Amino acid sequence: MSAELIDDRDGIVLRLDEVFGSHSNATIARLLDLKPETVRRYRAQGKVSVRLVQRLASRWRISPLWLLTGEGPKLVEPPLARAPTGTLMVEIGRRLDEAGTGQ
Repeated sequence: MSAELIDDRDGIVLRLDEVFGSHSNATIARLLDLKPETVRRYRAQGKVSVRLVQRLASRWRISPLWLLTGEGPKLVEPPLARAPTGTLMVEIGRRLDEAGTGQ
C-alpha cells in the first residue's frame, strides 16, 4: 500500500526544517514512530505522507495547513474540551477580551 504524497519541495522542506530544527533523523523518527530513512527522505525530497502530517498535528500541534501551504499559524491550539475547567474559563475570558466584549 503506497501512501498519498503531497509535493511542494521548497516550501515543505523549509517548514520541516523549521519544525525539526537541528534534531537528527533518528531522534525525530523515534519521537514520531517512523524509520530514520523515512524522515531523511521527507527532509530531502519535500514530499510528506498523510501519516506524517497527522502525527505532527496530533503529537506536536503542528498545523497541517501551515505545514503543507505555509498559510495560517504554525501551531494549532489544543482543543478546549480537554482543558481543565480553570484553563477553559481563562481562555473564554481571553477570547472575549480580544473580541472587545469581555466587560
